Amino acid sequence: MPSTNGYYQFVNVRNGWCAYVKGASPADGAKVTQWPSTGGSNQDWQILAVRAAGTLSEGGVVRPSSVASRCRVAGTNGYPPTR
Repeated sequence: MPSTNGYYQFVNVRNGWCAYVKGASPADGAKVTQWPSTGGSNQDWQILAVRAAGTLSEGGVVRPSSVASRCRVAGTNGYPPTR
């Protein structure tokens, strides 16, 4: 859902908690967990379109990027990603 600053929050529809990068880690592949909404930038996300080479593009594959830590997250929820 869009936040008031133009970024997005990923909200769990069952409990209302938001996704955030644990420890505000700047590392690519950092762990993402849930916490009640605080309105902090650690729960804000930017959606970036990427090409296979990892460069920005319009349309195609998208990848979330945490605003607070600026890390790229590739989540699979324990399953292999679909390509």
